[in-house]
Amino acid sequence: MKKGIYIIGILIIFVFTGCTSKYELKIENDKFTENITTYIYGQDRENDLHDGIESGARIDAMIDHDVFSLFGHYNMVYKKKVKKYDDYEKVVLTQKYSAKEFKNSRAIMECFHKFDFKITKKYYHIKLYDDFFCLYNNDKLDIIITSKNKVLKSNEDERKGNKYIWHVNQDNFHDVNIEIKTEKVKKPNYVLPIISLLLVIGSIISIIIIVKNKYESSNKF
Repeated sequence: MKKGIYIIGILIIFVFTGCTSKYELKIENDKFTENITTYIYGQDRENDLHDGIESGARIDAMIDHDVFSLFGHYNMVYKKKVKKYDDYEKVVLTQKYSAKEFKNSRAIMECFHKFDFKITKKYYHIKLYDDFFCLYNNDKLDIIITSKNKVLKSNEDERKGNKYIWHVNQDNFHDVNIEIKTEKVKKPNYVLPIISLLLVIGSIISIIIIVKNKYESSNKF
């Protein structure tokens, strides 16, 4: 998706002065959860973006409101938690999706030039590549995908257990390449077990009725 003037209108959600922020995606069965963590320092309120848009009011909007509409798309509101420290605030934005809804992730669509998301009967395939638009100054971002589903393919920079980690910085943000394929967990089929249980119960009831009838018949003589 081409974006013309890439940064205009994009709120600063990922990275501020010299701090590593995180974009975390958790995949569990067919549920996808985004957590975006960033740190806001006092000087960030005073700095302007390189395109001349003042950031102070935008940063205040992140901190002071209960929810945050990412990039001005009010139909995609992120839940937000803010924890204030002496010299900075920690902001965490959260959004939950079904597998089909994840293709509309505002964070992904606005910050990555190219985004492919494929759903088949057997797997989910996520590919984020080309330019990354949400990196400023000398900042860096860790993209962490945690999957409880079996991972079939991944090109991570680093792995910690079931966490697959990519590092985005000033050296590679023009050529980001993130790819992961996870197994699609089949939903359990309860129809056959229920039918089997009903057949067993039916058989037991039939046997009870037959035995009862025989017993009653024998007592008549």
